[in-house]
Amino acid sequence: MGHIKTVQRLLELGADVNCKEKLGPTALHFAAGNGHSEVVKLLLRAGATDTPDQDGKRALDKARANSHREVEQLLN
Repeated sequence: MGHIKTVQRLLELGADVNCKEKLGPTALHFAAGNGHSEVVKLLLRAGATDTPDQDGKRALDKARANSHREVEQLLN
């Protein structure tokens, strides 16, 4: 499920939806790469952008690499 309630609560508390980890991935990268489509939808509604990480990979690339077709469609 991707801990959607936790993500939703963090957003309600003002978490930066586009905050990057040290190497550049965002919550959108992690959700997409793990096939958590409901979390991806929530993040996109909250204004998440599919920016590249340090290696130039986008969340869409992570979804494709792991064959998460539903997430790919959300990010296209």
